Amino acid sequence: MTTPNNRLAFLSSNIGPRSPFSHIEILTAVSDIFNCNFSVLSRKNFASESFWLIDSIKFGKYPNLAIFTDISSSKFKKSSNNSLLIVGFNFPTHFSSIFASIFTSSNRPSNSSFFKISSKFHFKFICLLYLKNSAKIYYVLLNKLGLTFNDVLLVPQYSNINSRSKVSLKTSITPKFSINFPIISINMDSVTGVDMAIAMAKYGGISFYPRFATPEIQSQEIKQILDLGFPVIPAVGIKETELHRVDLLVSVGVKIITIDVAHAHQQTCLNFIKTVKSKYPNLEIIAGVVATYEGAHDLFKAGADSVRVGVGPGTICTTRVVTGSGVPQITAVMDAFKAGQEFNRPIIADGGTKNTGDIVKALAAGGNAVVIGSQLAGTDESPGKVIEINNKKYKPYNASTSKTEKIKHLKNCHLDKNKDYINHIEGIDSYVNYNGPVSHILAQMEAGIRSGLSYSGAQNISKFHQKAQFIQVTSSLSTENQNRGVILL
Repeated sequence: MTTPNNRLAFLSSNIGPRSPFSHIEILTAVSDIFNCNFSVLSRKNFASESFWLIDSIKFGKYPNLAIFTDISSSKFKKSSNNSLLIVGFNFPTHFSSIFASIFTSSNRPSNSSFFKISSKFHFKFICLLYLKNSAKIYYVLLNKLGLTFNDVLLVPQYSNINSRSKVSLKTSITPKFSINFPIISINMDSVTGVDMAIAMAKYGGISFYPRFATPEIQSQEIKQILDLGFPVIPAVGIKETELHRVDLLVSVGVKIITIDVAHAHQQTCLNFIKTVKSKYPNLEIIAGVVATYEGAHDLFKAGADSVRVGVGPGTICTTRVVTGSGVPQITAVMDAFKAGQEFNRPIIADGGTKNTGDIVKALAAGGNAVVIGSQLAGTDESPGKVIEINNKKYKPYNASTSKTEKIKHLKNCHLDKNKDYINHIEGIDSYVNYNGPVSHILAQMEAGIRSGLSYSGAQNISKFHQKAQFIQVTSSLSTENQNRGVILL
């Protein structure tokens, strides 16, 4: 009799993008490992991924089996007591290696049930089990590949859109509030001030307004913008003293706030959301940042109306280098998007985009809007002064967690912090090229985003979420994407 390990080895050496095996033959082979039989009832499409509904299972006393392209705790909770879930396959994602292991609810290995699948195996998920029988619960842990903007491209698809002007970029960033352009300027002092907030609103986007000023100063600046008839979303922290900031912001007419912390998947943040919601139930909260399905799920459950996604992808953020923590941005957005679907609430991709193509990819992965900083920092409307170095003009672009900015925080906010606040740095100080009016930059972005949606045959961002298809690429993409064999003028 073929053992599970040998059977997996057989599959890994014979199944790939050019495999002669059909999907049904593959599923049959997998079912043989666990000595169960099935018949396919139907094949359906869900967010451009296929999954199979399986029936007629013979698996001892566990009759119910389903095969999906993904796995989440909510699916577990909805499963019947005697059920087995095997997560299916997402072609043609390639993994250098996959380790699947079965753990009990006490998070300890059960019967040494480990399977190693070789690097030739082209499945995103394989043999992930959930089995509930009385008090015994088995969970599966999978070491999966994380994808960045550089790791994927969008596959061009049939389109009946004859002009990119026909594409709508209107998008909801909370259940009650929409913007006409899916770009948000980041709440960094070197990017967003009064002028940037007004310019973004005029173009159809919006700004997250920095919180590193006293509550009184921030609320005065927000009032100035609101009194001119322009929307803006101020940032707040999560310390108990920040409730005073929220009070002042609400008093000047703020309808939405964004919670701005480097790691929002923490109890203090969840408690803060609940506290604010209990006092101001009509005040919408955009919470962040997180990088996982679980993080987004818990923020939504606590009462967040929208979630910002992105831990460490920013161009001047050093969180991943300093802490070793983070999730590549495409994967982070895709995972958080699933939580957003469950709660019927939007998620916002925050950081890491270097160009319009990356913005389009962030939207395709599930973002309703994209937070950007570096592309806006060099414009006239950003707060910094233009400086000239070697006859070339620049503007400052500093991370909120850089040493320079933290020193400003202590001075401007009259904060009482210990020395660790200054010593713990997760960002750098830099300069970016001076680029003139922000409207010129936004116009270029708009054209690129409209074209990006049209390449997938999507007339709006909601349709884009459904239709967009990624293809994973090799490192050679950077060479193929470059101008080459020509002399640049």
